[in-house]
Amino acid sequence: MVSARAVRILLSCVAAVLFLLIAATAVTLAIAHYQPQRIAPLIEELASAYLGRQVRLGELSALKLGRVSYVQVRDISVANASWADTPEMGRADRILLRLDLPSIWGEGPIQVQDLEVDSLHLDLQARQDLPPNWHFLFADGASDEEDQGSADVPFAVVFESAALRDIRTRYRDADLDVVSVISELALSLKDDGV
Repeated sequence: MVSARAVRILLSCVAAVLFLLIAATAVTLAIAHYQPQRIAPLIEELASAYLGRQVRLGELSALKLGRVSYVQVRDISVANASWADTPEMGRADRILLRLDLPSIWGEGPIQVQDLEVDSLHLDLQARQDLPPNWHFLFADGASDEEDQGSADVPFAVVFESAALRDIRTRYRDADLDVVSVISELALSLKDDGV
């Protein structure tokens, strides 16, 4: 039989751990709100580990966590595959993402309220002997190509509004070297779905 003293000690330890977790969360949220740039190295590390490629953020200029959360980064880049002949697969001068945070954990699609991208430059390369450079090795060890054959519900994102400006994409493989330039691309969904 467990003594009352042991139960009190156990409950005190559990309460202390919960308090520390709540305090750490509160401090992290306060730093994220008042000094978002201090969170940038953590985001870089997590994104790099998840994608299996180096991700760099020049500046995390805005971050708000809540039901509707947003993040704005400047000078973001993603490293290219090790076999590629250029160091960066992609770069953008600015990305603003505003989304319904609870939709990330829900069963339905992720609800992106607004996406703005300025000066997006992509260098897409494909080789016959290796997966193309836009296939990432995710933290769970599976590539995005392997995930496509899964019986799970497909990954879905719904954009209410998106604006992409100054998009430059270069695609290269053994036979092609194609460059496309789009000065502006906008999408807006109204209540009637148009």
